[in-house]
Amino acid sequence: MATVDQTLDSAMRMCSLIGPGQSFASGSGIRTACIEILNAMLAALGLDGINIPSEVALSPFTVTAGDGEYSVGAAGNIVAARPAFIGTAKWKIDDNETDLWKLTDQEYQDWPNKAATGTPTAFHYTLGNPNGTLRLLPIPAEADEVVLYVPSRFTAYTTGSETIALPDYDEMIRTNLALRFLAELSHMGAKMDPDVLVLVRERARDSKADVQRLNYRAKRMTSDWPGSPNYLSKQDFESGAFLRW
Repeated sequence: MATVDQTLDSAMRMCSLIGPGQSFASGSGIRTACIEILNAMLAALGLDGINIPSEVALSPFTVTAGDGEYSVGAAGNIVAARPAFIGTAKWKIDDNETDLWKLTDQEYQDWPNKAATGTPTAFHYTLGNPNGTLRLLPIPAEADEVVLYVPSRFTAYTTGSETIALPDYDEMIRTNLALRFLAELSHMGAKMDPDVLVLVRERARDSKADVQRLNYRAKRMTSDWPGSPNYLSKQDFESGAFLRW
């Protein structure tokens, strides 16, 4: 695992901002700019679906009976850093948690009666600014709890001594960061030999694709949804009904 300083030095050497064995002192103007570019790149990767490949549970949130819509964000009903998406949601009654079905936009639009109340079985999340919007269906009839599982976010770094504890991401971060430096710090001398640029671009593209595969979440077929007309239940399989379709 590398420190922020080691990662910055590697990327800066790729684009000739420093020579072999050189390093800009922490706290210098260019070093501060490089850390800002690193943080901006990591934030952009999060929006692109590349996060730390794990989910964290937010604190259980007690809903209001009769209310099925809640904002999620720093100033939302559910206070948290606004997630780009919600990986999993669970409905909690006492100490028992039940998975809620994650609806696609189309499935949410097709939900027949959005005003119905009961025990929620599904949820839909919309990314907004500054907060996202969580919708529970059916609308909760009781003031029970919902638990949201959201992607772990990249850390915003402030000093060069901090450790970037993402060994599988090292190549992707260094090469893509070098390309960022090349674009944003050309006025400070960032440059690359054309042959080196081709190599760095290839490494940046391939390593990003590797990380995207690490973050990949298999998408469901619409027939997986119990509300789909093509849904095959356990009973369908046990009875062999699917063979008659």
